[in-house]
Amino acid sequence: MSPDFYEIFYGGGGNRWTYLSRNYGSNEEAFNTLNLLDCNNMVSLWLSWENGQLQSGTGSILGQNRMMNWNDPYPLPIKGIGVMSAYGHNATWIIPSKDIQDNRRFCGSAGQSLTNAGATSYDQTLLNCALTCITSNGCASFDYNSKLQKCHIVDENEFLASANDIDSVMYTKCLSI
Repeated sequence: MSPDFYEIFYGGGGNRWTYLSRNYGSNEEAFNTLNLLDCNNMVSLWLSWENGQLQSGTGSILGQNRMMNWNDPYPLPIKGIGVMSAYGHNATWIIPSKDIQDNRRFCGSAGQSLTNAGATSYDQTLLNCALTCITSNGCASFDYNSKLQKCHIVDENEFLASANDIDSVMYTKCLSI
C-alpha cells in the first residue's frame, strides 16, 4: 500500500464540512457541505478524478450538484479506493460500479461488527477468516473478533446493519480501478 493517497472526509466538523487531504492530517481544502449526511436517509454521492482534478457531488449523475472541485498541482496516480466510516461511527456504503474490481485485499475498520445475516464460525484465525472470504465469490466483507476468535462472513448481496464492538475489526474488500 502506498504512503501517498487522497482522503476525502465527508461530514467533518459536525457534518458541516467535507475535507480533502493528501495523506492523513494534511488538509488541502475544506468545502462547506452543511448537513450533507443524514442518519435517517441514504445520501447518494459521486466522486471523480482525472488528471489531478478531484470532484465530488450529490446525486447519482456524475458532474451534477458539484460540491467539491480541487486541482492537485502534483497529482497522485490513483490505483485503488478504500471506503470506511470514521472510528466509532456506523455507515452503510453501496457502490454500484462495474468499473471497480476486487483485488483480494482488505481495508479494516476497528471497533465495528456486523450484527445480522451472513455465516459465523468460531475458533478461527484472522488469516483463515480472510482466506475464506477471498476464496468465496460472494463474500464482500468479514468481521473478526480476536477475543472470541469469531469470523463473520458477509455475502455481497446482503444489506447489513453494523454495531460497535470494541474487540472486532470489520474488513471489506478493497476496491481497485
